Amino acid sequence: MNITMSCVEYNRMQEFAKQFVAKRGGTRPILEYIRLTVTGNTAKAEALDGYKAGYIVLNLSDSEQDGEMLLPVTGKLKKTDVFAIIAESEKEIEIRTATGASIYRKPEGKFVDTSKIYPEDEPAEVFGFNPVLLSDALRAFKDEKSVIIEYRGALKPLVIKGSRAQALALPVKLKDHNK
Repeated sequence: MNITMSCVEYNRMQEFAKQFVAKRGGTRPILEYIRLTVTGNTAKAEALDGYKAGYIVLNLSDSEQDGEMLLPVTGKLKKTDVFAIIAESEKEIEIRTATGASIYRKPEGKFVDTSKIYPEDEPAEVFGFNPVLLSDALRAFKDEKSVIIEYRGALKPLVIKGSRAQALALPVKLKDHNK
């Protein structure tokens, strides 16, 4: 399978996946990769580490067929790279740009079946938070093994409590919620 995407989309994929992919050297090396599922000129890039999972939908410039491939986590491309052509062979993944190419060995094994991970039922309630501000509030507890998050309603702040600290994250009003 061969696909082409802009360097902007490639970088979006890599930055998003880095938040969810397993760290190198773990017990399940397959989780150190991104599963890319191609349908037409869109792709779903998915990563998980056993504790958290996420996917992002990307626009492709070109794809020759629908299918699935596993990609390594790489550094960001430079603007001068312009595009990424990702070509899959039997044992390798080649990523070519306007300025160069890299070849990676394909991982062994099958990626985790995530078809049952994401809930399909309707949520009991929907509320919104600025992801950067919520992340900043949670990052303050990075030395904690766990925190307690208290929820009192969609328009009230989340209370985040650690063993010796407490923080608030204020909600934002949702204009349109897309699933």
